[in-house]
Amino acid sequence: MLSYNDLKPGVMFERDGEPYVVLEYQHVKKQRGKPIVQLKIKNLISGKVSDYTVHQNESFEEAEIKKMSAQFIYKKRGLSAQAGLPADRQEYWFKNPDDPSNRFSLEEKTIRGTKLYLTP
Repeated sequence: MLSYNDLKPGVMFERDGEPYVVLEYQHVKKQRGKPIVQLKIKNLISGKVSDYTVHQNESFEEAEIKKMSAQFIYKKRGLSAQAGLPADRQEYWFKNPDDPSNRFSLEEKTIRGTKLYLTP
């Protein structure tokens, strides 16, 4: 569990079931009120940046994010209709730069807008 003081820049946490990373942190102490923390956070799924205020009594779960390097190989359009999948589904294939035999694919809905920046 992360308290409101642990949310420093670079820390990843979950809010409403989605992972976020802290971009900016500002501790504000009001004269008569309890201290609060004002954050600028980025949603790691959608990429949306927003402001968020955290109060002293709030706590968060740390997001379990695994980072790995990958190299884009190719894009595969639609699979056969026999598999029961839509013909317009696209898969993006990647490989581990250190072990080319270790390949994996991600669907278009997972990659979203970053697909525009992929080059083989």
